[in-house]
Amino acid sequence: MDKRTNSGRPKAERLQFLPLHPTENLNPDSRGRLRRLEVNPPEAIFVGELPDGQEAFGLLGEACTLPASFFGVELEWFEDHPEADPTNPYHLVARRHACRLGTLDDAQLQVMHQKMLVFWARSQAQ
Repeated sequence: MDKRTNSGRPKAERLQFLPLHPTENLNPDSRGRLRRLEVNPPEAIFVGELPDGQEAFGLLGEACTLPASFFGVELEWFEDHPEADPTNPYHLVARRHACRLGTLDDAQLQVMHQKMLVFWARSQAQ
């Protein structure tokens, strides 16, 4: 998401969103699997703790996509930020209609990709 074109503009053309649900609504086994970043259940993506202290998850089947231009996205230099990628210290920032609350770490990103592959492959088969 923080990638840029050769001209320095954000590469992201669309952003996907999921309505968030409290993990407390899940049974303990499902909560544990999400926290351990397991691929099953493939539809559920663990978001983690929100600023209000609640843990949340989203469902891939509820995803919606919006044009990045709606948010007035720009890339900012975040070299001094503790989570900045030293190889690409730019960070996508929404100037309108939203704010970015966090970034997936490498393990979360890998699991999300695996979940998306499994979930969408099953959806297409049905």
